[in-house]
Amino acid sequence: MAKPPLMEISLGGSGVAKPMHRTLGLLRKAVGDMRPIWKDVVHPYFIVHMAMQFWSGGRHGGKPWAKYQAEPKYRAFKKAVVGHLKPLLWIPGRERLRPSFVSMGHPEHVYSHSPDKVTIGSKVPYAGDIARNTKGLFGEPSPARHVTAMEGKQRTKLVNNVMQGIRRKIGSDGMRKAKVNL
Repeated sequence: MAKPPLMEISLGGSGVAKPMHRTLGLLRKAVGDMRPIWKDVVHPYFIVHMAMQFWSGGRHGGKPWAKYQAEPKYRAFKKAVVGHLKPLLWIPGRERLRPSFVSMGHPEHVYSHSPDKVTIGSKVPYAGDIARNTKGLFGEPSPARHVTAMEGKQRTKLVNNVMQGIRRKIGSDGMRKAKVNL
């Protein structure tokens, strides 16, 4: 099975939003410990984003999740067992994937942070397979469904929210010392 989908952001690193890394990299000294911002800004943003992803079938993040047309055996199975064909949603109370992404208290929700890095996602074993072309439950080709996809405008909003959190954390004097014009 593939590595579960995670969103990782670090100061000056690489990953989900390179412009964010460049900007935050400039502020590394002034910011110091980012854990309060990861916890109060990034984590809640991710939870809301993921709820919108599941509600919209991936359209919210700009990459709609494929329906089950290419998976006739799985489509018939899901319709019979679950009663609907909404991609990646299961029987309420018995599903694992959606709650692991949208509920901070879910046992399979991933959230870890350090002073300069945050990792958020799911540790549901099959979560990583969903994000890549693979074989499904009945051996049929299963197209990639990019669960954590985020459009540019959403990344920009996240960066702006993080920058506001930084402003609150270090104040305007700290921003001037960092020589960054926000």
